Amino acid sequence: MNNGSRKELRYSASILNPDRVYVEIDTGVKMRGNIIDLSAGGLAFEITGEGDGLRDLDRLRDYSMVIVIDSLRIVAGVQKVWGFFRDLEPGQLYLSGVSFGNVSSDDRLKLYGVIERIRDLSLTGS
Repeated sequence: MNNGSRKELRYSASILNPDRVYVEIDTGVKMRGNIIDLSAGGLAFEITGEGDGLRDLDRLRDYSMVIVIDSLRIVAGVQKVWGFFRDLEPGQLYLSGVSFGNVSSDDRLKLYGVIERIRDLSLTGS
């Protein structure tokens, strides 16, 4: 039970347009991943690719990402909580969960607004 805390409540991002809901990460190689779920405390994402970029990302513990939701761009410092690979033909799928660390007050308010929008859409079934 979460004892009333919404920080751990995760909302599926699948209700939103996947072309307009993603993360951008630059580890020397620019990558774009789909957001799987989102909460006030963090998010889960997946990236498909080839080469060393995904391996380099998996090695990082702390890094920055840009969360893009429609026209909003939220910059967040994150910490990796978990990550693993699934092999695909011909590339790999990397799945990861991160917790939010350094997020400005303005960006955190934007994030909370998006979470409320997803929550409301989920409750209405739209």
